[in-house]
Formats: sequence, C-alpha cells, structure tokens
Amino acid sequence: MDIAWVGRLGAPRESLEELQQQLKPTPAAKAVFITDWQGKREQARYAFLLEQGGQAQLAPPTFGPRYGEAGAQALRELVSWLEQQGVTNFKETVISPYDFQRLVWAAGPAQIQALLAAANPTDPAIYREVLHTPSPA
Repeated sequence: MDIAWVGRLGAPRESLEELQQQLKPTPAAKAVFITDWQGKREQARYAFLLEQGGQAQLAPPTFGPRYGEAGAQALRELVSWLEQQGVTNFKETVISPYDFQRLVWAAGPAQIQALLAAANPTDPAIYREVLHTPSPA
C-alpha cells in the first residue's frame, strides 16, 4: 500500500486546504477519523486517513476541538467536503495516546492496515453537530 502524507501537524486550516487540493476522493473511498479519546469528543484531536484503490493519504493530528475552534471548524468542513465528493463510507478508530503519537512519525503499510481493520462505521453527523462549539452568549 502506498502512503502519502497530506497536511501539517496542528495546522487545521492549512491542512484542510491542502487536503482539498490534493485528495481526489471517489464514492468508493473510506474516510477514517483516528482519535486518541473515547467518549470525550469535546477534547478530541483527530488524524485523518483516506483509503481508496490501495492508496492511503494520511493527515497528521490537526483536526478537532483539541486545536480550538479552528480545529473543530476544519473537521466539520472536511466532513461536509467529503460528502460533497460522494464519500459515504465513514469510519472511526480510537487508538492509545502512545500509538497516536507514533502514527505521526512511523505509519507504514502494516499500521495503515491495522487502522483500517480496527475502524468502525461512524455517522458523519457526529463531526458536524456534536463537535459544534456554541458561540458565547
């Protein structure tokens, strides 16, 4: 499996723009959100994996509320953009914080296969709605 890195660690807006420019998702693609938090989405950080046709494109941890409103907004926009591209196969996998850090520096074909095998179906609405940070009153 070929792996391409897309995006920059901890840079939500820049990574989203790079993903939108470089990814060419098809309806057959698997969109996998990778996190190190279970049950605490308001604190989560996410890496992102797009797998299609034996190719993996991986964005390092840069999305989600852990990166502030910019990270939460970039995650919402990523999900909406993927849906606009026809992607319907959304998955999530939770890995330990240690493995999450290693993912950033050492993801190879075996690790990507393990992430795909461990991923469970998820509802993309979770990332659009549950992670919405309300505006201050």
